[in-house]
Amino acid sequence: MKISLHKRLNLYRLFFSLLVLGVVFYAGIYYHSRTNKPDLHRLYMQSMEIEDQPPVVFVHGVMGSKLRNRVTGEELWPGSLGRILFSNYTDVALDIDPDTLAPVPVTSRHLK
Repeated sequence: MKISLHKRLNLYRLFFSLLVLGVVFYAGIYYHSRTNKPDLHRLYMQSMEIEDQPPVVFVHGVMGSKLRNRVTGEELWPGSLGRILFSNYTDVALDIDPDTLAPVPVTSRHLK
């Protein structure tokens, strides 16, 4: 059975393309396994030494939920466009006890 020259060239191109793709894939896996991974213990120990760094809090549904003051009904989160762009939201922040790292109970200051 004879294969035409055109079909043979297409098979060679396919084989060569798969070969090149395989080599690139293997080289990527090899490089990824050889790269240095960060020393996470050292990295986190350095960040624990910083005392004035406030904690980062992730709010679930950050743009899909609204936070309102129960007493006044004022929308605290996310607020107006100007507030989103220029506010640091200190009125929403809770005080943190430095000894226990727990939030200080809400007082009348937080209720406005």
